[in-house]
Amino acid sequence: MKPKPDQQIENFIRRSKSKNRLEKDIQADIVDWLEENLPGPKMIRKIHGNMYQRAGFPDLEIFWKSMVWCIEIKRKGKDTTPLQKNTIAHLRRIGIHAWVADSVESVQLNMGSHISNAGFCPTYPRTWECSGLMWEKDCDL
Repeated sequence: MKPKPDQQIENFIRRSKSKNRLEKDIQADIVDWLEENLPGPKMIRKIHGNMYQRAGFPDLEIFWKSMVWCIEIKRKGKDTTPLQKNTIAHLRRIGIHAWVADSVESVQLNMGSHISNAGFCPTYPRTWECSGLMWEKDCDL
């Protein structure tokens, strides 16, 4: 259940006043921004590390209009572990947009061009390739 708008504002103010913001607070701000600024259907998945998941995987996965982003959240001034760096590099090699973010602004910088290039049209043209044949289809998102 989502908090009421007044409660969301109070939570945001509380999170933003803290000098040593926790990663979970930065992540909450980023998720709030994504929910408000990615139109149409989307999936935002928070990755909580445990023994059943691959270590070093970024904290957030975002799926929107055939695009995938993986974001590792870090506090300002903190660095990623070697395993996290290798995982992000591997994700980039296979064509996934992956990076480290320490604020909503860094997410806006990395995602802004993708959002504006994709447009806000409810029918987003997609192209599939199958056995060397190409065809276009409108996807009704």
